[in-house]
Amino acid sequence: MSQIMDEFVAKSKSVESLRRELETLRSDTSYDCRIEEMLKHFDTETSLIKSSFEAKLRNRERKYNQNCKRMEIRYAKEFSDLDTELARMEQDEKTFFVKMFDKVLKKKYHAYHKVK
Repeated sequence: MSQIMDEFVAKSKSVESLRRELETLRSDTSYDCRIEEMLKHFDTETSLIKSSFEAKLRNRERKYNQNCKRMEIRYAKEFSDLDTELARMEQDEKTFFVKMFDKVLKKKYHAYHKVK
């Protein structure tokens, strides 16, 4: 991004410096017509530089937005997988504790009936 900005600023500065030189030469009337043409040319160049810069920025923004959407989809899938895994682990934990509780109850039940 900074490279694009630096390039834009450098081109703009060079166009502006040439514009100033031409405007100082404008005092000489013999060059007036050529200077007008050159100024129009520099205006065109400046607008081309600006539109090129804006196009590069739009492309960067579009790519950034696409990457953000890809990352959102990827992380949404990963979080969904994690939620599924967590739910499975919680169910396994519940099942484990129910089985352990059942075993303990059976042992106590058998021990109670043996004592009687």
